[in-house]
Amino acid sequence: MSFTMAALTIFAITGAVSFADPATTDPNAKIKELETRVGANADGIATLGTRANKLEEFSKAQAILNEKYDQAVDNVGTKADKDGNNIDVDKYKEKLGLDKLEDRLDTQKARIKGLTQNKVNKDDYEQDKKEITKKIDKEIKDRQDHSKIFNDSIKDHDKKINSLTKDVDELLENAVNGEYVKGEVGKEAAARKAADEKHDEKINSLTESVDELLENAVNGEYVKREVEKEAETRKAADKAHDKGIADNKKAIDNEAATREAADKKQ
Repeated sequence: MSFTMAALTIFAITGAVSFADPATTDPNAKIKELETRVGANADGIATLGTRANKLEEFSKAQAILNEKYDQAVDNVGTKADKDGNNIDVDKYKEKLGLDKLEDRLDTQKARIKGLTQNKVNKDDYEQDKKEITKKIDKEIKDRQDHSKIFNDSIKDHDKKINSLTKDVDELLENAVNGEYVKGEVGKEAAARKAADEKHDEKINSLTESVDELLENAVNGEYVKREVEKEAETRKAADKAHDKGIADNKKAIDNEAATREAADKKQ
């Protein structure tokens, strides 16, 4: 399993990695809310360099990051010893992205040093803010496009199911038994499975976009929590959708079996 830089950073700070799984009726509401809050917090964020309490928070975060990094490096060595394999620790660190994490630690140290000297660059902050806003706008558009495609796909599948249900009686009248109907149902199930897999790929792609936002957002911890809540909601919606598909298939199979039994009695 490979980790993105964003996932490794979150793991180093919180000890946990979580990925979003979007699937709600209004996928843009949370992103718009986050965008509003980022704008509302701009004044407070712009004056970080003059506030000593923020420096203390950065120092604590740096200490936690250092501790997590050291623990991760220790775990690499422990794994190599436990498995009995002659593993190159440096290559293993590179595989896990720990070498990049080490670079990030150096970057964090430099940022804290800059805060200590009260040299926060307002122009750099404004540029970062613009970049974050662009990414949020792109995320909103991607989610809108994805939602339209996904909703159109659901409508198309519903039409197919309705059409198939309407023609069941006629098919059973003309078929020797229900095998033809079962075959068609199997094809429909396979098509739905393929559509779900394609949907999962799109969700994974969106997850990477969210990871990137978490990497660059000033208050990324809040965004992370909101995305995790969104993931749970969408996961529940996916389960309900899958159950609906299974129920439809079961109903058609039962109808086919009933018709087949009735035909055999005649």
